Amino acid sequence: AMLRNFKPDYVCYFDGACTPKNPDGDMGSGSVVIDNHTGKIIFELAMFYPRSDYEKTTNNIAEYLGLIHVLDFFIKNKITRKRILINGDSMLVAKQMSGSWGIHEGAYKEYALMAKQQAKHLRSELHNKMISWWIPREQNAYADKLSKQIKSEETYS
Repeated sequence: AMLRNFKPDYVCYFDGACTPKNPDGDMGSGSVVIDNHTGKIIFELAMFYPRSDYEKTTNNIAEYLGLIHVLDFFIKNKITRKRILINGDSMLVAKQMSGSWGIHEGAYKEYALMAKQQAKHLRSELHNKMISWWIPREQNAYADKLSKQIKSEETYS
């Protein structure tokens, strides 16, 4: 019901993966931003994080990294007074970002707090309205594919 009246200017997707094992695999994240008025992808990012660069790697950290890159896009571009819908298939991230679940101790905690801080900045300083929404994995295929690339690449259009 909440989404019915929310007409987003931007629709975003993010995903994260930790493979071949979770925890302690290599991580990847995918981040996508779509201009909802044109339907065009205006930003996409595939990131690869080798196990050796991180003290700890988990699927939850990878998911949060995917989200952080989406939020970064809006902050770096100083996007203001827009409605932003962010979709991900991580129940943990969706519930923590919406505030219905707390952020507890865990390897992902610093990333979750960073994402919360960015979201707060987008709302209070840049005056955007933002909804973080859970979607089933099947609806997140594009970001999922980006999260499983073994090299990092960024595309702006």
